[in-house]
Amino acid sequence: AARWLKPRPRDFTRGLYKLRSTPNGALPSDDDLLAVVNRGMPGSSMPAWEDELGLGDRRAVVDYITSLSPRFARALAPPPVALEDAPTPAATLAEGALWYRQLGCGNCHGPRGRGNGPALATLRDDWGRHIGAADLTARGLRAGAGAAPIYRVLMTGMNGTPMPSYADGALTEREAELAPAVRARLAARRLWAVARYVVSLRRGRGGLDWLLGDSPGRAGP
Repeated sequence: AARWLKPRPRDFTRGLYKLRSTPNGALPSDDDLLAVVNRGMPGSSMPAWEDELGLGDRRAVVDYITSLSPRFARALAPPPVALEDAPTPAATLAEGALWYRQLGCGNCHGPRGRGNGPALATLRDDWGRHIGAADLTARGLRAGAGAAPIYRVLMTGMNGTPMPSYADGALTEREAELAPAVRARLAARRLWAVARYVVSLRRGRGGLDWLLGDSPGRAGP
């Protein structure tokens, strides 16, 4: 059925996964894979299995999936990227809107986050196939609900897609010369701000917007 599905199913032999708690380019942990098996992938053909299969069976699926790529035999998944302390929501929405623009998020996701940015037609995955940008106002994002999963995607990127890691991208050239701990805190604050801003886009979409929305919301977080 793969030829009729959009987005296409993951090629497990490559060992490249969008949703991870690990750094950009790294393997996912078993818990990362289990989380996707549990909740599925909203907006795709991948269903949730948490209520359909026992935990032992779901872990067995993860074990089998990792056996399909030689990457898992050669290396271990690194530790998860830390979820740095988030600043207070009230202080970050304006900053988040600013950095949403500064980082060029609207080029793919659109100025209002509806997955209809001007670069949409040019987006390709690592296999050369056209890939959509997530409608960030959609009711279910693949990374999960709330600001924390969005922050983690901003930090780690989405392997196999045009979505990069912004762990270092949320800094100016001058700021990139600061001490590592200072750079990390500054980038974390800004990416938390963007994450909270993205959450605000979803909450701000009303019922009529859902019926008359200007994009379908496809591949993405």
